[in-house]
Amino acid sequence: MSQRTALGRHWVAEGAASAAVIAKVLSVSRQSLYRTPKVPRTPTGQRVPLRLVTPELPDDWPTMALGPELVEFDVAICIMARRHRLRQSLWPFLASMKSQQLRLPR
Repeated sequence: MSQRTALGRHWVAEGAASAAVIAKVLSVSRQSLYRTPKVPRTPTGQRVPLRLVTPELPDDWPTMALGPELVEFDVAICIMARRHRLRQSLWPFLASMKSQQLRLPR
């Protein structure tokens, strides 16, 4: 796909056709013809090495407060993602408990 995208960018730069037509013919998105991925860099201009593993989370991650002065950005993102997955996995159980509590005895 990267070869098709590169070819499409070249054709768009030449003005061979509109980006929409080129994207449809090459089966790529229009956005891919305009955007190039940004390489993360430090303030000095060096490339930032990509992290392939999640950072180690504190033991109290389910209940700890999050904020810029409290925790690093990448740790906060991982904590929010884990909390979201935890809520999603517990939702059917909690919904059934709530429906059982709402039933009134006769």
